[in-house]
Amino acid sequence: VPLKIECEDREGDHPKVVIDGVTDETGTYQIPVAGEHEDDICEVMVTESPMADCNELSPNRNRARVLLAKNSGMPSRLRYANSIGFLKKEPLPECGPLLQELLAE
Repeated sequence: VPLKIECEDREGDHPKVVIDGVTDETGTYQIPVAGEHEDDICEVMVTESPMADCNELSPNRNRARVLLAKNSGMPSRLRYANSIGFLKKEPLPECGPLLQELLAE
């Protein structure tokens, strides 16, 4: 699945850095990002789905913010973003009862 990382300044006028990437068959990806982005807001986002029945962009699920500052206190250079993806056109049959159960708690 194609995706990209965009970093923009805090004013959000326009992206300063755009790096394209792609997931493997498991949805895993690695995108090397050069430079310091301490003052930038960076997000990883999906761009298009190869599945016709699962290609609807959701404003809450199509992107995740990721901290790419070197001076962040994290010992590793690896960063992990929250899950991102698309919505299916037709929900799975088991989703309705599961959602009702979760919302009842």
